[in-house]
Amino acid sequence: LGHVFALKPVDHKVTFLRNQAEPERSTRFFFLPNEPASYSAYEIFGPGDTIPHQKGRTDKNGVVSFLPDRPGSWTLKVTAESEHGGHAAAPVIQVNEGMLVESFSKPLVAAHPKFFIAIGLLLGVFGLFALWTARRTMRRTEEMLRKGSG
Repeated sequence: LGHVFALKPVDHKVTFLRNQAEPERSTRFFFLPNEPASYSAYEIFGPGDTIPHQKGRTDKNGVVSFLPDRPGSWTLKVTAESEHGGHAAAPVIQVNEGMLVESFSKPLVAAHPKFFIAIGLLLGVFGLFALWTARRTMRRTEEMLRKGSG
């Protein structure tokens, strides 16, 4: 069962999608949809491990595949380089007794999209109100200056 992770170099956030069509446990890391995090260093840690279960580099498409040997929480740490510096992602993947992916950690934005949409709308409305108020104040000031000099 695959996963797709995005490493955005501009805002340094990591987002990802899960692809259930793949039989193996694969993860695709990318900066933008058409910009894979090619040849990025990674380490995979099994439940309770301090030594990596597997390490290497993503392929040219930014894909990492692994086969867990036991159930539990698996951490996949990837460091991708870009012109903006290093970007890291460390999703936690839950593997069940059948060695299938049960769940995976989601970035804050993906876990709570309605909250971030609401915050964005509130900030937008506040910005428009602040702009309207500033223009109104400027007009009043200009009118007062004209009346005072005339």
